[in-house]
Amino acid sequence: VIHAEGKYLIPGLWDMHVHYSWWAPELFMQYGVTTIQDVGSDPDWIVAQRDGIAKGKIFGPRIFACGAMLGVPKDLEGVLTFGFFHNIAEAHQVAKEELAKGLDCLKIWRVITPEEVKAVAEEAHRAGKPVVGHSTSYNAVVGAQSGIDQLAHINGIAEAMLIDTAAAD
Repeated sequence: VIHAEGKYLIPGLWDMHVHYSWWAPELFMQYGVTTIQDVGSDPDWIVAQRDGIAKGKIFGPRIFACGAMLGVPKDLEGVLTFGFFHNIAEAHQVAKEELAKGLDCLKIWRVITPEEVKAVAEEAHRAGKPVVGHSTSYNAVVGAQSGIDQLAHINGIAEAMLIDTAAAD
């Protein structure tokens, strides 16, 4: 029983775009954020955090873990150490490897083709997992048609609004 006379009660808040860090759990919980979706952390680390919290071993919000950002641009190869593929076959393979780590979702990052998005989405959807897109090289409609379930940013919305609907028929 919680005696809440003269107080306010709100449901736990969700933050659907987090890059989780070791110092964050107390802040999330202090401000009522009880669930997060991490969209870009080392897969092994974020799955361990998620599982530790779920088992009550670590204090923090419930985590939906997307793991590494897939489709890192070639100019960042060597700077970032995850998520690389250079063709559709590699996109399928990388998606399978990431899902095998126990992730709840996959996040596609930046400049990959709609065909590569489809490859990642096919693997994620086959596993019953959603795909989060960081669309900067295509519009939101193309992203959705390619298999993206959530947009991580507003990027791609303006381009989608400019589609010539007569040409789309």
